[in-house]
Amino acid sequence: HSVSLTYNVTDVENSVSNCSLFLKHSYAGAWERNYTDTSITELVNQSINITLGHENAYWKVGCQDTSGS
Repeated sequence: HSVSLTYNVTDVENSVSNCSLFLKHSYAGAWERNYTDTSITELVNQSINITLGHENAYWKVGCQDTSGS
């Protein structure tokens, strides 16, 4: 089924260059990069639309700024 994940990004020192969605399908599983967005607008909700199977999924978003951190 389709899922829309929403997140918001703020970096006070540098501009954000990209954000990636990571998924895993069990608590002990390994994180896998699923999607990377390079058109980030800070202080505005960003959405990623993905299709998942019927299993549970854990998700997180990690972002990098222009300094690489």
